[in-house]
Amino acid sequence: MVNDIIVTRKSQSFVVPSQPAPAPAETLELSAIDRVPGLRHTVRSLHVFRNKGSSTGRRDATCRPAEVIRAALSRALVDYRPFAGRFVGSVVAGEACVECTDDGAWFVEAVADCSLEDVNVLDYPLMVSEEELLPAPEEGVEPTTIPIMMQVTEFTCGGFVVGLVAVHTLADGLGAAQFINTISEFARGLDEPTVAPVWARALIPNPPKLPPGPPPSFESFGFQHYATDVTSDRIAHVKAEYFQATGQYCSTFDVAVAKVWQARTKAIKYELESEDVIISGLLDVIRMIRDGKARLPQEFSEWAAGDVKVDPYQLTFEHNVLFVSDWTRLGFFEVDYGWGAPNHIIPFTYADYMAVAVLGAPPSPKKGTRIMTQCVEKKHLMDFKDEMNGFF
Repeated sequence: MVNDIIVTRKSQSFVVPSQPAPAPAETLELSAIDRVPGLRHTVRSLHVFRNKGSSTGRRDATCRPAEVIRAALSRALVDYRPFAGRFVGSVVAGEACVECTDDGAWFVEAVADCSLEDVNVLDYPLMVSEEELLPAPEEGVEPTTIPIMMQVTEFTCGGFVVGLVAVHTLADGLGAAQFINTISEFARGLDEPTVAPVWARALIPNPPKLPPGPPPSFESFGFQHYATDVTSDRIAHVKAEYFQATGQYCSTFDVAVAKVWQARTKAIKYELESEDVIISGLLDVIRMIRDGKARLPQEFSEWAAGDVKVDPYQLTFEHNVLFVSDWTRLGFFEVDYGWGAPNHIIPFTYADYMAVAVLGAPPSPKKGTRIMTQCVEKKHLMDFKDEMNGFF
């Protein structure tokens, strides 16, 4: 970290909907998937916006991003009241829900005494701690009780960073991106959101409960962070090889996740339970992933009908479980508060008890795929890097 860079939080408070609720506070039920205990965690990310001038043609040069975004957040909460609410009930007992209390979303305004260029536009390795740029609630407040928190940090160059902390229980990546895009639309002067929000958690069925198993464990494994960029040409080459071998297409997600899964398995030496992943070629591992994805609709139907012996949504957080996520198709890269789309988005791993691989993109104008992982311990990190670099 650069010691002489100072980030100062100027104000922090709850932002409430700009219009009062038309009726008494409503309590909304969460789905059976939302109530999975292990998903009650925060998803943290930094969204970096360089000073590109106004993208709306109407933005006054004196407008401060923090002021604009704060006002737009207040307006967006009128349509998205659950984000201004609070969780009630027990997650463990499967009775959690969200009450639309209008208590508000936590919002922090901050300034940095440097330009984004001074900190390499927040590319890795970070020259400013993410904790300085991410919002934190008041002392003694549990972060997972507040559905959404934002911090806007303005830099001397006119660029800014939006630090976002969202609770996965209320919104997955697509839902959170839809909400953030709505904020950006109001920031650009739109009168109504392009996509109207719908609360339809009841569409996800409540299957008959299976006999309760042991409670999930949440052991911290000390997984280390590692990120690498893969060129578009390399990804395209593997896709072409797969098509030539199978006559089927595969995605960037398939290629990247197959490589991480195989590299991690080899580095940790999961020999007995993962022999096929270790000895197979990359194209075979891609096929395994695609076969698994193809089974999902049928498996979901069976789960919804209660026709399963093991609940696939009662997640286990063991050492040999790898969680993967693709951030390139959620909608965050299309967010524009009036100064253009983000130059860079940095997702952070979800929780220290989860082995995670996240797909993103390198800072523009670079092309390709950035693979961000926190899935091996320090003793396996060099072997994991060698496996990854040996292919890419």
